[in-house]
Amino acid sequence: MPIRDDLTIEYEMPVEIKKCFTKEFMTDFREKVIEVFKQNDIRQGRPPYEYEKSTYYSWWMQMEGTSGFHDAFKETCRKYGLNQVVDYRKQLPWYDADLFDSELGDLLVRFGLVERGTAEEYEISESLMFCMDE
Repeated sequence: MPIRDDLTIEYEMPVEIKKCFTKEFMTDFREKVIEVFKQNDIRQGRPPYEYEKSTYYSWWMQMEGTSGFHDAFKETCRKYGLNQVVDYRKQLPWYDADLFDSELGDLLVRFGLVERGTAEEYEISESLMFCMDE
């Protein structure tokens, strides 16, 4: 991830790409992410978690960059005829793709589709980032 002299990150989502992510698109994307992860819960024999109640810090932040997040993104883009956006993301180096996904998460919060969460949730999330379920 290229870093500028002032220690800011060089990657920024291009304006023409960001304009594609309307509130309607992001609402559908949110629903698709939830659907994908609920289906995964069921496939693994678990009752579906109530992802709708999750905040950005408590769950969404960790889902960015996962295959489920990306599958939901591709499906939502297909629905809106945005295959060029999928192609754009696909050609990004991994570190820029991570930042791209993070900007999608930020848009969910900015559009009011996901609550940001509390400082405590953020701290817990950061401390558990590298822990795995037993």
